[in-house]
Amino acid sequence: MPELMAWADLAVGAAGSTCWEMALMQLPAAVVVLAENQQQIADRLSHTGAVVSLGGADRLVAEEAARAIADLCRDRVARASQSEAGLRLLDGRGAERVTAVMRAFDEPFPAGKPALRPANIDDAMSLWRQTNHPSARRASIRSSDPIPLPEHIRWLKKRLNSPDACIFVLDFHGLLLGSVRYEHNEAAAVVSINVLPAFRRRGLGEWMIIETAAPACERFGVRRVRARVRQDNPASAAMFTKLGFDTVESGIVDGLPCYVFEQNAKSIPQREPRGTPPRD
Repeated sequence: MPELMAWADLAVGAAGSTCWEMALMQLPAAVVVLAENQQQIADRLSHTGAVVSLGGADRLVAEEAARAIADLCRDRVARASQSEAGLRLLDGRGAERVTAVMRAFDEPFPAGKPALRPANIDDAMSLWRQTNHPSARRASIRSSDPIPLPEHIRWLKKRLNSPDACIFVLDFHGLLLGSVRYEHNEAAAVVSINVLPAFRRRGLGEWMIIETAAPACERFGVRRVRARVRQDNPASAAMFTKLGFDTVESGIVDGLPCYVFEQNAKSIPQREPRGTPPRD
């Protein structure tokens, strides 16, 4: 198949898993939905511009399909655009990323990985799953109830567009290992942090705060970072204590027994070398 795809100028086929191979090979394609489970593939790839969807086989009109294929044959620019879209989608190294994530459960992270970056709306599903994990709901100081996806998406869009909020994610080959959020509150940046359960106790939470506290405070024009931690969450309390945060309050916050920690962002100890996550 790779040889045939490299030879061909255009493919016409079903909207199945072969679409991913055609996208990798930068082969323009017109696809037909032959089964229900192919509809989403056709819709997604058509939306990205990697294929032209001819619709479902049960509704296919031969003359319309022939016209669409002929138009694509004559339009070199459109075919080149499809090839570029396929290249943006796939690089053929997915298996390497999957095995890298599997190894990371038990082995040190490779140099330069994972990477911290600002969150975007494409992270919505991953952040929603993190937020709704039972351990994350138990640690929440607002509500332990699961958060519906539409509500989460509305909340995330609002935060991403707000000058008083910033969110960073810890990206490891497309898997978000954790996230850290800052909200501007009076003279402090209030931090909330979450790490996937399978990757906790490896210093990732500390490292995320070390790397992001100063930029968040600079954005908000404040100096101090504040954290509110439930008293029944000793692991988080220990993390902030280890980072030199002072306990400034102990009592009821939003109806729950909590500790309130504060620290000057510039006084948070740095990990060397900076920008590199813990190896173990």
